[in-house]
Amino acid sequence: RLGLTGTRPKNDLSEKTLEGCFGRKNILVETNELQGNGILSKCKVVKVEIPYTVESIKFMKTTKVKYDEEVELVRLNKSKLYAISKLIKTNKILPTQNTLILCSNVENGELDDIVTHLRHYHTNFEIEVIHGKIKAKERDRIINSMGARQGVIIVATYSTMSTGVNIKNLHNGVLASSLKAYETIIQTMGRLLRTHDSKEFAILYDLVDNIKVTMRTGNIWRSYVNTHWKERETYYLEKGFPIEIFRLEKEFDLINTINELSKPE
Repeated sequence: RLGLTGTRPKNDLSEKTLEGCFGRKNILVETNELQGNGILSKCKVVKVEIPYTVESIKFMKTTKVKYDEEVELVRLNKSKLYAISKLIKTNKILPTQNTLILCSNVENGELDDIVTHLRHYHTNFEIEVIHGKIKAKERDRIINSMGARQGVIIVATYSTMSTGVNIKNLHNGVLASSLKAYETIIQTMGRLLRTHDSKEFAILYDLVDNIKVTMRTGNIWRSYVNTHWKERETYYLEKGFPIEIFRLEKEFDLINTINELSKPE
């Protein structure tokens, strides 16, 4: 038996299972070698830091907000929408390029929030949508048409677009939802590594909610979503992707978001 993959699992059990089926792994080539030979596009990561007020961070730390509650609270404060607009307004995402924005959920309104925001405020881009409820024929139409288009932003879920999709004419990726699954992250990077005449290199914008604080002991307390960033950072460095930082100037206030939600309708 012969098994080939570009993403080796981090999980020890999964790795041992594969070894049981195919034998011990043999690493033939790494990503940076393929990039050096021009087979894959060069790629860098830009950490988009989304700052929060001290009061917000203290609240998250002392209240011990659960993971699902934290994700929903961050979604409702619209920080990710602001960050995406900032990338467009500062010409980091251009109408001459194609961009893939990935998020986790459709059910909680996360994907629809991004699509509605883009269609309202950034009309110079064409917005396409791909998720599990979009028929395969429509997905194929979008993907197959990308080679001859520019100024397209595809908003999709990780589950539908992180693997098995080949779009060479793709310049930017945006991670709009927190995650830490190694295979999903590395496969997502793979969407950007296809070479194309229109790009010298690709950029992955990782939107990071900077909800953390350094305590008196010197230890750093991090929220769930910020802990996920540290996991992703490890993967990027392991693969040799350079990381730059783009810090937003606006601080977000989760206390205001909570107060707004608590108002009677």
